[in-house]
Amino acid sequence: MKTIEKNLELPPHPTKGAGKWQTLLKDMEIGDSFVLTQGEDPKGYVYHAIRVAAKSLGMKVRSGTDENKNRIVKRII
Repeated sequence: MKTIEKNLELPPHPTKGAGKWQTLLKDMEIGDSFVLTQGEDPKGYVYHAIRVAAKSLGMKVRSGTDENKNRIVKRII
């Protein structure tokens, strides 16, 4: 049988550090851009992950597509 205990401290949650998109975004200055090819992000899931990473760092990004359907990602804030 288990005993119930009150006010136990949980150990700190281990973190793995910054993700690959956070690392890339930290190195970017406002106005810098990079290209995601259509093969790298056919359904837009990678761009969504980049937007979430940017938001976690207090940044904003915008994107547009070129004539070859590649997505250009630009840091705006």
